[in-house]
Amino acid sequence: MNKMPYLSALVLVFVLGWAINSLYSAYSAEEEVPFTLFAFLNPHKAAPYNRIDDSQILINNEGLTVVQDRLTLANYAPTGSMLPFITEGHTGIEIPASDTEIYVGDIVAYRPSFSPNTLVVHQVVEIREINGENCYIMKGFNNIVSDGCIKKDQVEYVLVGVLF
Repeated sequence: MNKMPYLSALVLVFVLGWAINSLYSAYSAEEEVPFTLFAFLNPHKAAPYNRIDDSQILINNEGLTVVQDRLTLANYAPTGSMLPFITEGHTGIEIPASDTEIYVGDIVAYRPSFSPNTLVVHQVVEIREINGENCYIMKGFNNIVSDGCIKKDQVEYVLVGVLF
């Protein structure tokens, strides 16, 4: 009995499994995954822009004070799109988007055109210029696809901190 076809099938199944796992890991990993075939599909992710200097944070016996104009607090729904960074029960500290520039890596709250009474909190993964206007491509950490083009007037807040 020739065992070569069985051995070849076993090797093929192993290689296919490794390739499929590598592809999945490249799309879903939040940090570098060693030994993946498709690392180029998961480019380095940018961090949010630093908007609060250490000199604006005061800690003393009475607590913590952040010296910054127009800070607001935000609560989040348990959607899972921004896990493990943001979920229900976390409190965000935000500033109005009109007060600042928006950069790749920033986490912002915006109103989608299909649901203007809802705020969606996702990360800016790319900025494109379309017809002379910035178009922000947003994506949740755990979402496979982006939210599409979001215009500056749809962005309400920029996240500057999270309390856990």
